[in-house]
Amino acid sequence: MALSRHDRHGRRSTAIQQKITPYLWFDGNAEAAVNFYITILKDPKIVTRSHYGDAGPGPKGSVMAIAFRLEGEQAGILSGSLSLKRNP
Repeated sequence: MALSRHDRHGRRSTAIQQKITPYLWFDGNAEAAVNFYITILKDPKIVTRSHYGDAGPGPKGSVMAIAFRLEGEQAGILSGSLSLKRNP
């Protein structure tokens, strides 16, 4: 579904809704990264926060991923483990 709005000249335009949610990989420090981003960008909101359980690979209870909104756009951060291999 597209949103309808007016541009600065009063013309009607159509905005495309976000279809891809970018996720950034950080080596074990996702929470610090999100805390940084929400201090420098407008309208921050943490949507969900997931933690590692007994199965790991991170320490039980540590942050695995955080989904958030910045300036109306959805994004996420994954707190990867150094033991995990990234895609090439």
